[in-house]
Amino acid sequence: MNLGGIRAAFTENQAHTHPEHPDPRLRGRTYAIPFAQVWAAAVDMAGGGLRSWVTLLSDENLGILQADCRVPLLGSVDKIEIRMSLDENGQTRVDLSSISGTERGDFGRNSRRIRRFFRVLDKRTGAGPGKILDPTVPLIRTSLLAIFILAACGPGEEAATGTDVPETDSLELSRNFQGRSYERHIVFLTFQGDSTLLVPWSFSARTEPDGVDREVRGWLARSDEWDPFLYDRWEAPPSSAPWRILPHGPVRLIVGLEDALETILFEDGGRNLEVNLGELLVEWSGQRAQTFRIHEGTVVLADRTVEGHVLDMTRAWAAGDNPPG
Repeated sequence: MNLGGIRAAFTENQAHTHPEHPDPRLRGRTYAIPFAQVWAAAVDMAGGGLRSWVTLLSDENLGILQADCRVPLLGSVDKIEIRMSLDENGQTRVDLSSISGTERGDFGRNSRRIRRFFRVLDKRTGAGPGKILDPTVPLIRTSLLAIFILAACGPGEEAATGTDVPETDSLELSRNFQGRSYERHIVFLTFQGDSTLLVPWSFSARTEPDGVDREVRGWLARSDEWDPFLYDRWEAPPSSAPWRILPHGPVRLIVGLEDALETILFEDGGRNLEVNLGELLVEWSGQRAQTFRIHEGTVVLADRTVEGHVLDMTRAWAAGDNPPG
């Protein structure tokens, strides 16, 4: 422990989380998990799930949960407040304050309590990669969604399509593949000075009694100039997994473990284009089982690699239903 840490142990008697706290372990949490699920877990923890905690106030409407925590060796009671809300992008934000019941230094007790609380909360909510968010990432998400709507439609085109289905829906869909449509949209986005580079891919599949109608589209957009470089449509044989996107013609795919898409490759007439999906940053679901994922990503154009982000969106619906929004 350095001199600053020793001084803090003797003088500080409280700890608080903040998204920009210098200690990464005290930055609270921004979850891609429904508020109600996180709130229920926190209430259960404060009401007996954590040793020595006693709930004083639980107000879901205000998003405030207050508790006492007894410190047996000192005979004192520390004060705890959990603040939970939806941030500007609809993600669940959780912060915690822990204040000693005495004015003496806490020797790091309050900070340790906060770290332990979030470790347990992560476990109880099933939070993992893609569920615990960097508070700055939702801003990227909002931008990508807005761009995606434009990208999927393209200039002079109807909404484009793709293929995949959420895992939670796969068992239900396996009972009846006929008359269903599947879409998967993969959109690379980056900003270069005052200009924007977009590479949207759209894959679609529609099941029929005798097979699967498949379609793939690709665009390259620089600022306001759109280049629809690919449109291909074909009839494929029946499939037990029609939502899976497939390589066809000039389009090749690189897939990793558990069918995770890693790269889309396009090669045609000397023209090469490559979109790579990197680390998963954010994952969330829509009300009708749509899934959204944002990855770090790169695009390779003419041997030049450009860094950016990739939105990967999937949806599915039955014949006669309106497509999910």
